[in-house]
Amino acid sequence: MTEQIVYKIAKWSETFETADSRRHKSLHWISIPLGFNSNGYAKLIEEFGDEAPAIYGAWIALANIAATCPIRGILSTSSGDALTVGRLSFISHFPSTVFGKLLDWASKDSVGWLEKMASDEIKRLLLDCESINNQSPNELPDKTRQDLTKPNTTRPDQTKRSSVGRSSNGGVVAVAELRVLSDDELLAVQASEIESLCRRINRDLPFTIPPKTLGRLGRIAIAAGVRSQVLELVRSVASGTVRNPKRYWEAALTKMLAEAGVDYQGSMAKCEALAKEQVA
Repeated sequence: MTEQIVYKIAKWSETFETADSRRHKSLHWISIPLGFNSNGYAKLIEEFGDEAPAIYGAWIALANIAATCPIRGILSTSSGDALTVGRLSFISHFPSTVFGKLLDWASKDSVGWLEKMASDEIKRLLLDCESINNQSPNELPDKTRQDLTKPNTTRPDQTKRSSVGRSSNGGVVAVAELRVLSDDELLAVQASEIESLCRRINRDLPFTIPPKTLGRLGRIAIAAGVRSQVLELVRSVASGTVRNPKRYWEAALTKMLAEAGVDYQGSMAKCEALAKEQVA
């Protein structure tokens, strides 16, 4: 029996999700990149000509369907079977012929919009996810999401630890190895950058963070490369839809840095130690 092929949208997490969407188990929207100057879009126009609008529309429909799948970005059922062209057509009300052409073209190596996975592999991932305290499939680690949990190997190897934490919505987040930011990374951050970020955080958050803690947080966020994600989190907390803003903030911040491979508490302790050294 031929093994069933399941399609996965390439670079799903970095293209169709944001720091805010990654905190939710289910989505009501996806992020769509703006502009029509990408190489992939140019190839689509060249390949399909007058039929390109229909193929592009099917691609957007495919992304919407992928956002509701058990493992976001992977076009499979809850049992790990592939979503067939017929099923995609039934869900979206698009002609099946359009999806057939899209899948064949988008999965070519020269295009790379879709990747192929074996159905058995998807089933194993779903089983793995259920075995970790009923973890949401959408919170699976590196194998199915953009690889944000691995340490940056371009920087010096720092203290690392393994961790399994809880997200702000109660799900279990499997994290690879977390590292404490180095002295050089922390000290390289400009004071003006920290001041600018802290001013925006302090202005919009519905609660107060002690100045020293806020300054260290800002330094860590910039050194870890998550400044924009922190500001997105601030907007989310300030929206008024969060029941316990302070607790949500702490949990989401810790998870965000863990996804970037950074030990938040360890890095805070490192900042405190550096401050004492400078005073001495």
